[in-house]
Amino acid sequence: MSTANISWLFETAALKIAPSDSPFWYTSGLIGPYYVNTQFLCGGAQKAAEVLALIDAEQDKHASFASVMAKTLDDIYATHTIYHDLIDLMVASAGTEFPIAEVDYISGGQRRDWFFAPIVAKKLNKPMLYIYNDQSIYAEDGSPVTSLPGKKVLNVADLLTVGSSYTDKWIPGLAKAGAILAYSLNGVDRLQGGVANLTAGGIEKVHSLFAIQLSLFDQALSQNYIDQGQYDMVRDYISDPFQSMRSFLVAHPEFLEKAQAADEKTQARARKLIGDDLYRLKS
Repeated sequence: MSTANISWLFETAALKIAPSDSPFWYTSGLIGPYYVNTQFLCGGAQKAAEVLALIDAEQDKHASFASVMAKTLDDIYATHTIYHDLIDLMVASAGTEFPIAEVDYISGGQRRDWFFAPIVAKKLNKPMLYIYNDQSIYAEDGSPVTSLPGKKVLNVADLLTVGSSYTDKWIPGLAKAGAILAYSLNGVDRLQGGVANLTAGGIEKVHSLFAIQLSLFDQALSQNYIDQGQYDMVRDYISDPFQSMRSFLVAHPEFLEKAQAADEKTQARARKLIGDDLYRLKS
């Protein structure tokens, strides 16, 4: 079976690395060296934004939504090489990593799972289940799904972080209908405890195409997608997210000064970092 190519992440900006002297601001008020936007693998940032806007506009029109999504994803698959190759790899991985003959349904959770799950379901010749944040489930014909006694489900997701969407929404939503979310296939695993949480939640096996680990950045450095300074910052962050960013702030006091004079969103995040003393700079 072919393997995932890290060029897909960098060429679509699905993985974006900050300059070594300017880490990214996260919504939490913390800072870090990278962003992961797995949905950008679906045709790039602009196309992904168009797909997300389409989802927002059409997702409650249950009778027509699946056909709209199918046409949209088929068009991107036919015209965008990276998305084409990624979907082919997801389909191949589903067949080799899981007992696919035992899988009754493919599911995807609202909203970003829907960039990938419907077309994977189609190519595996499995019916698709759309799971919404309120745990309601809809079939491809738009009908609500409330009874799936004993059915096994493979969920296809864009990103695995800690797995809270699985444990809070997808697993219990399917369980209400009597189904078992048995397997999880993800585009990217951030390696933040998601696999352990999914396993504890009853999922039998988890597989991801990419893992945000140092070996990925070793390849990125060797292929010139990042420079040595970016690599060093990522390496330190992976080793210790808190201490690495605290050390950065201590060594670069101008970073916070600039943030407090930046755009409103950055200022708000800087105020949170300082006000809540997220990096213990006052001690």
